[in-house]
Amino acid sequence: MVFEGIEIYNYFVVFHGDVEEEYSPVIPLTEMNSSEYQRTAHLLMPGLADVLDSLEFILHLPRLSLDLYNQDELLLDSSYDTPHSIVLLPDSFLAQHTGMKLDATGIFVSDDCANEVVNVAEAMKTPLGVYRQSALKAYDINDIWQKLIEREGLAAEEIVLDIDKHYLLRGECLKALPVVFLARQYGCVDRVIGTIDASSPERVDDVIAEIYAKIKNHNNALVSLRNKGVDSLTEETYYIVDEEEERQKGIFRANVVMTLPGVAAAQRKIRTSSISIPEDELRMIRFLGIHRAIAKSAIYIELKQIDKEDFVEFNKLEIGSLNATKPKAKHIDKILTIIGEHLDRRLSEFQKSMLYRAISLTVFSDFPIGLAIAPHMTAPICLSVPTTYRPLTPLTRTLEYECRKIWQVDFSHKCNVLFLDCIKEDDLVKTFSNKTYEMMKKFSDPSSRFGSKRFSVDFKRIHNVDELMDVLKSPQMRDIDVLYISAHGFSERERNVSGVMIEDEPWIADGNDFKVPPFVVLSACSTSPRGTGNVNIADLLIRAGATAVLSTMVPVDAKANMVIMTRIFTYIVEAQKGSDQYNTLADAWSGVVATNAIHELRAASEGLNSWLYEDRDNLQPRIIDFQLNRCVGRLSAQNIYRDTIKLLKEMLHEENLDGKFDNVLSNKEYYPESYFYQMIGYPENIFLRNKIDYRNRFQAEMKITE
Repeated sequence: MVFEGIEIYNYFVVFHGDVEEEYSPVIPLTEMNSSEYQRTAHLLMPGLADVLDSLEFILHLPRLSLDLYNQDELLLDSSYDTPHSIVLLPDSFLAQHTGMKLDATGIFVSDDCANEVVNVAEAMKTPLGVYRQSALKAYDINDIWQKLIEREGLAAEEIVLDIDKHYLLRGECLKALPVVFLARQYGCVDRVIGTIDASSPERVDDVIAEIYAKIKNHNNALVSLRNKGVDSLTEETYYIVDEEEERQKGIFRANVVMTLPGVAAAQRKIRTSSISIPEDELRMIRFLGIHRAIAKSAIYIELKQIDKEDFVEFNKLEIGSLNATKPKAKHIDKILTIIGEHLDRRLSEFQKSMLYRAISLTVFSDFPIGLAIAPHMTAPICLSVPTTYRPLTPLTRTLEYECRKIWQVDFSHKCNVLFLDCIKEDDLVKTFSNKTYEMMKKFSDPSSRFGSKRFSVDFKRIHNVDELMDVLKSPQMRDIDVLYISAHGFSERERNVSGVMIEDEPWIADGNDFKVPPFVVLSACSTSPRGTGNVNIADLLIRAGATAVLSTMVPVDAKANMVIMTRIFTYIVEAQKGSDQYNTLADAWSGVVATNAIHELRAASEGLNSWLYEDRDNLQPRIIDFQLNRCVGRLSAQNIYRDTIKLLKEMLHEENLDGKFDNVLSNKEYYPESYFYQMIGYPENIFLRNKIDYRNRFQAEMKITE
């Protein structure tokens, strides 16, 4: 495949399996006692465990033709989500499609596959040919890179520095691969591997992360100098690089990818006969983390199985949120602080320094670890670090989703929303659903001060699941960017599922015959609870084609939900109109969550709300004063509630109102609603602003012609 002058390499992995086997995402609890599920924690198809050697081998190969080139610092810095493109195919598919042409760079075949399957693959004449998994050790990785260089037709001066430096890494050392891709551009692969080999086993993770930080910081320094107009350096002037590196160290931040396996206590009791996770599943989870870390040029943090107490405590929070009197912040924060202490103990000091100030955090886990409150914080990690989740269970589907190339989506020029109203006319929640839609109509009106000509919204009233499916299968969906489902949610522990109600009819998105747009918003309660590990609609919508899904873990207040939903769409529209505050949906969502404290505090007290919005002669309302003046430069996302409360108390003190509203401000008698929303999938690949024109940059740097 050629994409804007850059060839993306597609690696096909053929495993032994039946393409006609139907996959059901919802497994009745009674079936989980069968021997098939007693051997797995995260539900990995046995045939996929047999191709782990192939998957790990592919991670050593170039992702796209750009990896073959000697890139400068600006080009390296502009890399954004560049994964290995891997396609998983059952051998029965190849057997049924002899003579078919696959867009494959190379094909890797499991040892369980028959020779006839290998013959079919070889007949496809791919650039790299066919590799039997058992023979991989006999292949020289360098030869594969050289084949692709010859195919690309590169001159010697264009080739990446360490083109002939390749090591087949295994086990713990496999975690060095994200660094190796960066080190190859600087000609220091041998040094990197040598340093890792010389380190003690307990230090491997830290050594890898420290090397990554050193190389990345050096690249950041060069980029900074280029941006300042320093285009060339001599031996006499190279000292300024050292000076810039020192300056960059103080502001260094990185993307972080984390894997955290483990299943909820309720699932472990009924599904697995062993507390430990099978070795092949742990190995597959490590593959997922490394694959994503390479794609994002990120630091990879691999954690062992999550403490079972964390699931138990979080389950208590979810159950407590079902009550009419929801738990208050002081109780919630106590539990999340315990979870944060558990996490903090498992991290090295260097890992803490990278995680707690990361640019972004991608978590492969069934547990919402972003809600942990670290020892030096008073608010969850996800409020200061944009956090997205990739649920691990079922591991088969997570693997398939991670391996495929996720194309970037651009909302800057067009964002068409389909608003599906699935709530009965006489329902009390209907008022807030209607108000949300009315606000979206204003966003789509260019004459409104809120509006953008690039934003549109269409409305449909849905009465049952059949009507919903008709809409999802209609031609109209091809032009829809956001599917907004306004409904009631449900969570049934006895059935192991959660979803939405289409009026009186439950729906969990468990079909295989429909696709959804890039962004799905589930404006409903309890659509992705995590305490018991049940199958939920949010995860299944990712399987149905969504790039990102916004969901809730607990029941939410309809009015507060309206505020949160309005804010995320406000940021989308503002970006279309030129705001540079947020680049991606992930950034915007992080902004919504991190700045929602003031709204949750005023929602907890009618008196505080009235005081903030009170008309004052010749003075701004206090809420405007707070937002435009008081909070500027004084709110830390790591302590957003504490800092917000401190500012409100200052304002009260100035008016001799010390102690007023203390039930909320001092006793933490408020409910932090935004904690319990969850963004899953790849929201970082949904752009709200114009993307960088990589095509021109690639062509300028590499003299690429189409």
